[in-house]
Amino acid sequence: MGRPIGPKKVHRYSVEFKLTAVKLSGMPGVQVQTVAEALDVHPFMLSRWRKEARDGILKGRAPRGPGAARRVREIKRLQVLEREHAPIKSG
Repeated sequence: MGRPIGPKKVHRYSVEFKLTAVKLSGMPGVQVQTVAEALDVHPFMLSRWRKEARDGILKGRAPRGPGAARRVREIKRLQVLEREHAPIKSG
């Protein structure tokens, strides 16, 4: 099967979304790959946002509040599940 015919979908993400993704991916014990999968973005895109944030191109503050803590818990839970199910995937 080839690529679908028609216009290519282009996602535009807000600066807040990007900064939140960068912040989540920089937390101890959280993998970039897991954050990318949880947010449904390509890992390369997240890596690019991280570089832009380091270089000062992506500026601002990630939103704070109870939602951020919940997202971190969900991502860490996802990582645990991935580790537990890794033998199933490779088996």
